[in-house]
Amino acid sequence: RDRLTNTEIKKIMQDIFKSAMPISKRTKGVINDMFVSNPDINTGYPFDKITVPTLIIHDADDPAAKFSGAEAMAKQIPNSRLERFEGGGHLLIGHEDIIQKRIQQFINEFSS
Repeated sequence: RDRLTNTEIKKIMQDIFKSAMPISKRTKGVINDMFVSNPDINTGYPFDKITVPTLIIHDADDPAAKFSGAEAMAKQIPNSRLERFEGGGHLLIGHEDIIQKRIQQFINEFSS
């Protein structure tokens, strides 16, 4: 068996959320970590300079990163493809099989 069951996934997610709550007590630390781990967070990224085929996979229901950001990125990256999913959240839960297929299709399309 190489796949988690839905019950196992749910338990993992609950544990992750419980470990992060209450967020109000951690807000300053989270903000600090964000800037320390990504010091150029306020600068633009040169997405238009990417020269390799790029597959962007994003869930429209992702509470951590807006789908509009993925759309904007896809418009800037030449030769990119945006695959939209719904209902899987930030971790794209429940879409594992189709995501693997889409990745393989993308790789096959650009490998020759």
